Amino acid sequence: MNLIGKPKLIILDLLSGDARVADKVPFIIGGSTGADWKITASANGTAVNEVHFSSTGSSSGYQLTPHYQCEKPILMDGALIEVPTPLPPGRGAMLKLHGHLFGLCSTKDPQQFLNQVNLGQWSVFDGSTNENLGSVGFSDITAIISSSGALFENCAISLPSLGAPGAWLKDLPEIIPPPATTFETQTESIPEPQPITQSDPIPEIPKAEEIPSNEGEFQCPICWLHFDGKHTKHISSHAELLGDSVLGKAEHRRFIPTKWDSSGNALDDFGLSAPDTACPHCHERLPAGFGEFQQHIFSIVGAPTSGKSYYLAILLKSLKRHLFHKFEVSFMDQDPEYNIELNDIINKLFTARSAPEGRIQKTQMKGINYKQVTRGGQDVDLPKPYMFSISRTNVENTDSCIVFYDNAGEHFLPNHSRAEDFHILHVAKASVLFFLYDPLVNIDVRHALVNVESDQLELETVPDMQATILSQMNVKISRALGKPTAQKLDAPLAVVVGKCDIWHSLVPDWKKIVDPTGKDNVLNHRAIDSNSAIIRGFLNEYSPEIVATVERMSRTVRYFPVSAFGHKPKEHVFKDSEGREVKDVAPEAGKIKPFLIEIPTEWAISQTIPDLLPEVGR
Repeated sequence: MNLIGKPKLIILDLLSGDARVADKVPFIIGGSTGADWKITASANGTAVNEVHFSSTGSSSGYQLTPHYQCEKPILMDGALIEVPTPLPPGRGAMLKLHGHLFGLCSTKDPQQFLNQVNLGQWSVFDGSTNENLGSVGFSDITAIISSSGALFENCAISLPSLGAPGAWLKDLPEIIPPPATTFETQTESIPEPQPITQSDPIPEIPKAEEIPSNEGEFQCPICWLHFDGKHTKHISSHAELLGDSVLGKAEHRRFIPTKWDSSGNALDDFGLSAPDTACPHCHERLPAGFGEFQQHIFSIVGAPTSGKSYYLAILLKSLKRHLFHKFEVSFMDQDPEYNIELNDIINKLFTARSAPEGRIQKTQMKGINYKQVTRGGQDVDLPKPYMFSISRTNVENTDSCIVFYDNAGEHFLPNHSRAEDFHILHVAKASVLFFLYDPLVNIDVRHALVNVESDQLELETVPDMQATILSQMNVKISRALGKPTAQKLDAPLAVVVGKCDIWHSLVPDWKKIVDPTGKDNVLNHRAIDSNSAIIRGFLNEYSPEIVATVERMSRTVRYFPVSAFGHKPKEHVFKDSEGREVKDVAPEAGKIKPFLIEIPTEWAISQTIPDLLPEVGR
């Protein structure tokens, strides 16, 4: 046995059993006079394509280069090859060239490779049912398909002992012709098969079945479609495996694994570990830890001027500290890559040397908060999920996942309503809804605050569309869930009444507002309910339509006073994205002292993840 030195290239005719070791390169399979392994085309007069093998610096040491003389496709492992392609290391590969099937392998022990390949045991699959029809000799493949009742065009074959992915029979018409019964009603001759194009999906054995998108144990946080664990795809790691059927040429190929290493990690076609997983629908990478624990969607909705972006950034920074100090609960990034943009905003806000430097621009209908995703065959802009894991510190099996979404408020205005509102589907799937209400947009509140000094009250007023946004949100949720608009939601709804540092003087019982976490480090529901009743009275005085709408929407509603800044921000002149000067307010980093900003989310956690937080007064 030659177990030292460079691996040898061995080529095995999978139909005849003839085998040759390429003692030199280049080694040519084709019809030219210089071919080392001469073949002919299946049809007389057809020019013969060739494959040239050469040395390369890849892991296997060899690559094959196709030389097309006609339109017949050259396939390796079921995929069209049009450019020089490295031979996979550590396993066999299947090459289809005209009416020939070759097994290829780069190995230091060619004889051992030949001994392990069993040409009498071909596996036949029905891709439409994901069923293995059996293992038979090559000459019996057509018979087992006919006896099973499977459609010939849905079937594929592989040679397990070769260790290579298989091929669809529809791609092998010169080698295994379709049964004559398939064409009994045709009087014309069988047309030449069309050449495979690069847009064709790369086949996998067994073929992936049609995956339902509205049912399954998991839900993708990117496209919000459902799937079962068995359909989860992996992301190839090898640099040669670029090109995905959904995401395009720049992304690594997504695949259903058929091989694993001793640690249980999926292996790609080059034998590299491929631990990252992807959604089978949109092919986007799933977050680390996906599927390990229950996922809860927290959706934030509000008018365009309500301050959602500031609220979310300051909330998430404060929540990590507050949950740990009060309840010894860990709240951290589940997958930092998912939260890059949000963490950048938080860092910018809290490290700014001046208010203008830390200003957060409002959420745009497209921008860094959105990601273009292929959903149902079309490209749509969907809000990015912000993924967090939450658990009791030092207590095992208490982990859950919380996913925050922040939509541009314009998406909930009637003039932006469409039949297919993909970008707000997370609202219909939410475990808890948050409506961020801005009292300073309400004309009655502004009149009542005429003697209060605040730069926010000096800004140009905008129409108060908040009741309309709530009603439209109810319509969109009802449409997505297929329920009557009059039927209340099971999801709790937190009405977060922001900027209370400015309007709190309008609340007669403001002094009765207390911190529901107090000094006892428990979440006091009696205090939450008392605060809620006081703020509900304030809203009922100035915005009764808000109270009426939210209590018609959800069975469980609470009202929360919040100040994200904890001080009255000053007006500054900024430049917008087009370089125009605009006036807006922004907080000073050193003065940010949020007031009760964590309480709505901690209440939401108590409603969705029982027993995680210590509670009293339910």
